[in-house]
Amino acid sequence: MKDLVNSKILFLLPLFGAILTLPYSDMNGVVVVCLALGLIYGGFNWRTTIEIKPVLFAWLGFTVWYACSLLWTEHPELVYNGLRKEVLYSFAGLVLGYIVIAKLQIWRAVFWTMLLSGVLFSLLLVAVEYLSLFGEGFQRFIDKQDPGVGDSSTLLVLFACFGLFIFKLKDLSKASFTLFIAYELILSYSMILTRNRMGIVCIALIAVLLALYLAKSLPRAWKVLLLLAVVPLSIGVVYKGFATKSNYQGSVVDTIVHVSENDARVWMWKYYGAKALDQPLKGYGAGYTSPKEHFDDHPPYFNILTKMHSHNVLMNKVLQLGFIGLALFLVLYFSPFMMRDVRKDKNAQFILFTFLSVFMFKSMTDDFFIRNSLILYWLIIGMILALNNIEKKEAS
Repeated sequence: MKDLVNSKILFLLPLFGAILTLPYSDMNGVVVVCLALGLIYGGFNWRTTIEIKPVLFAWLGFTVWYACSLLWTEHPELVYNGLRKEVLYSFAGLVLGYIVIAKLQIWRAVFWTMLLSGVLFSLLLVAVEYLSLFGEGFQRFIDKQDPGVGDSSTLLVLFACFGLFIFKLKDLSKASFTLFIAYELILSYSMILTRNRMGIVCIALIAVLLALYLAKSLPRAWKVLLLLAVVPLSIGVVYKGFATKSNYQGSVVDTIVHVSENDARVWMWKYYGAKALDQPLKGYGAGYTSPKEHFDDHPPYFNILTKMHSHNVLMNKVLQLGFIGLALFLVLYFSPFMMRDVRKDKNAQFILFTFLSVFMFKSMTDDFFIRNSLILYWLIIGMILALNNIEKKEAS
């Protein structure tokens, strides 16, 4: 028994370490060690790992094409860097999340640890907002760990989606559901403090998807009440999101139209769209900042941020890897739905769909398919697939 406990602790440490440190800027060394241990565990337990064959094959196809861009890129260092950060680290996150849950079947401890991590990260962002209340030493600590508005809001979106795992609990109580609501409210408040427009809109999207999911099992009267509560609230949140950082005052529709028409992305997408069509099949070469390095004819009004990439994850993939790469990218991110046990589980489908749609939507005006946000995404996907596999085995 003692050996079993020690073995479980050995397996759980890298997963808990990754969960608790991924959100913070100055913890990358710890994260890399945890991911390395995940790959080692996956290698020693390869029979368990290959249970997710559709996802592994999708990863293989995307990785091969990603590496093939070395043949035509002018900046191979970007490809090598992307193979490490975008491919290897994310794949290690998938393996770590899957192998630990599948082998140890200690789901509840992982679930509550993830929620704790989300709350702690939210408190950090609250501290960032009220920085003047803290001493100089603690201010330096907060500044060091703050990942910035874009990454912070993306991590909050992923943590908010993770709360939906509560519907996988077999004995869901009123107390647990109340904690879920409190958890989502804490994250929503932190999201508002980031003042990130798409992050705030994503919170509304999660609320709408959750309402639609719950409405299926409710009587008609309750469906109407839920609709009357969620729709106005979501419209208000969307308005708040689009009005953030804008001095324009108008109706909901007018504000959204005004902000959209005056956004720099309008002329960015026109420029980068034309560039993508010049190399439609294979792109210019993989790498997060590939557009910045490959193009030297940016309009004079482009700044360092608008030169970095197209601020749209799908357009970025076309620029980097062409439409072939975009197709392989979409196959990869839809591959979890190809798992047989996922196709039979409505809860798993809902959670996976929410994760994918919200994460993708968040990157329609930027690209957060990189760094710790991407690792956290695949870590959670691995957990979902492992939990589903456990439930399938228990049912049989």
